[in-house]
Amino acid sequence: LGQVALILRRHGIIALFVMAFMALGGYYSHVTPCFETPDETWHYRYVKHLADGQGLPPLFISNDEWEQGEAHQPPLFYALGALLTKSIDTGPADSLYERNPYAALGLPHAPGNKNAVLHTEELGSPSANVIQAVRRLRWFSVICSALTVLLTYLISMEILPQRRDIAFGATALAAFNPQFVFISAGANNDALVTA
Repeated sequence: LGQVALILRRHGIIALFVMAFMALGGYYSHVTPCFETPDETWHYRYVKHLADGQGLPPLFISNDEWEQGEAHQPPLFYALGALLTKSIDTGPADSLYERNPYAALGLPHAPGNKNAVLHTEELGSPSANVIQAVRRLRWFSVICSALTVLLTYLISMEILPQRRDIAFGATALAAFNPQFVFISAGANNDALVTA
């Protein structure tokens, strides 16, 4: 028990960093509309393809960026995601969402609509079950990224064991980088790859 207290006193701040990161990731995940993080539509389609028992998705070349998808990615994240979401009935793959035909994806300075999919009920907003499945995947990504935050600290301590200040700084830099939190809060394979 004394050893645990010593570890907590010496490294307890890292637990706070990880919890704060998870709180921020949860917040980002909650306030960002479904399918509005980079490539989330494609990542989710890959997961759904596996969850529906269709095996690995086929690789093919298309001029339509929406058909390219993420099928070329290694399958571990998607297989784990399929296990997490298989119990949710999200309906047929072709009715998951309605593309926004006016989206200016990848063009942050373009005037006009930036949403990848339509979010009004009349126009085919993602169903509650689809949103639930995507949220499960988002939480899986947040947990993987929290592991990255913890590993940043542990690796820093391994490299420079006498410089806890550097380890704390590196961990804070990872945990509180807004772009890292945003990407970590989306359903994508980057979180598992980084961890």
